[in-house]
Amino acid sequence: MNEKTTSQVLVIGLGGCGGQIVNSIQESEVDHITCLHLDVNSQIFGDFFFGYMHEVGKRILNEVQSFRSELLTVVDAKYEFSSLRTIFMQGTSRALMRSSLLLFRKILIDHLNHVIDSPTRVHIVCSTSGRTGSGWVLDIASMVRSILPNTPIEISLVIDFPNNYEARITSSKCRTYWTLREFQSYSDPSIKTTIEPTIAQAILSIIPSTEEIRNPDTNIDANELITSVLREISLDVFETDYFWRERSRTVSDLITDETKNLIAGYMLACAEGRSNGFSEERYLEFSSQQTKNLYRINFVCKDASHRSHQNSSWSEYSSLSILRGYGLAIIPYENWDQLQVEAFQKICTEGLSARSGQASNLSTEARASLISLKDHFLNSIDRLSIIPDEFYAINYAGVLPHYVAIADEILANNS
Repeated sequence: MNEKTTSQVLVIGLGGCGGQIVNSIQESEVDHITCLHLDVNSQIFGDFFFGYMHEVGKRILNEVQSFRSELLTVVDAKYEFSSLRTIFMQGTSRALMRSSLLLFRKILIDHLNHVIDSPTRVHIVCSTSGRTGSGWVLDIASMVRSILPNTPIEISLVIDFPNNYEARITSSKCRTYWTLREFQSYSDPSIKTTIEPTIAQAILSIIPSTEEIRNPDTNIDANELITSVLREISLDVFETDYFWRERSRTVSDLITDETKNLIAGYMLACAEGRSNGFSEERYLEFSSQQTKNLYRINFVCKDASHRSHQNSSWSEYSSLSILRGYGLAIIPYENWDQLQVEAFQKICTEGLSARSGQASNLSTEARASLISLKDHFLNSIDRLSIIPDEFYAINYAGVLPHYVAIADEILANNS
């Protein structure tokens, strides 16, 4: 599509899945719909995505200086850019796809400005389990919104896990997990987002057929999908590295209010002597602030949050106070029963009360403990800041200020 379109609906398909949907819509020859497909082989990108990954990686690091700090929290430069000598698309990740897109941001906005006129609605479609569409969709939606500030925009995320190879299923679900987490944190509230179980359902959401009635029962809840996907991911040491590399946003930017409430509740319980932290690195035990009832929560396996750094200084960060706060562990473990659900809700509620100044009066001992914890976080930030371009160090240094802010909230808002 090289000329401006005045169609009522513009459909933008991203990646392979988006291309399939665009092709199907074009074959239907619906008059009021115009389609645009963006993928690695789109003319606008030239041969960028068909160079060797090593060369592309050097170009990204050299040219995206304004995004360098953000990029290095997402991409492990030593692994992604130096070790692999394969074709870009055979060894890439959502992180590399998004960081590559940043190189073309101005060109893409100019291109979209050139081809988009005044549609009454824009529909963006991609899969959650691929690398390209899921890595690009939020940025593309943001670009379209900057061009069409008042036009309704809808995003359809398609769940299309491959079923022919178990390892690909796992990697696809890693990508789906991070795609949905990023949507929870970053999506524009003015943009409607739906999750579709199949490509066929996604097409029906754009051009409803008189012969096929869209089933309302196919609507998928994002939180339920995140939970089910994480349960099925095998997080051994190898998969853990793969799991982390499929993010396309910084971890510190994905901390939700629920996670902050969990962390605040945990901090307060430890400061008041109502919890000794984790036992066996996965069971959190604490007593209620009001009733003193004892609760126990079984969180996601300990390996979900870190590499196997047996002799590493990062071992001190293997508890909830740092890594679990990324939000990985707040996804219910597969064996949670109603008591554990209630326990999780209890500690989050107590954390919210502490953050908002509704907790009971802090004792001198609890206040001193929180101040000591805050000082520990600040010292860790200073120590980590001198480690250049270290993937995990950068992530910890980015997350820790959130913990300092939470401790400050509790101290400032409770007498």
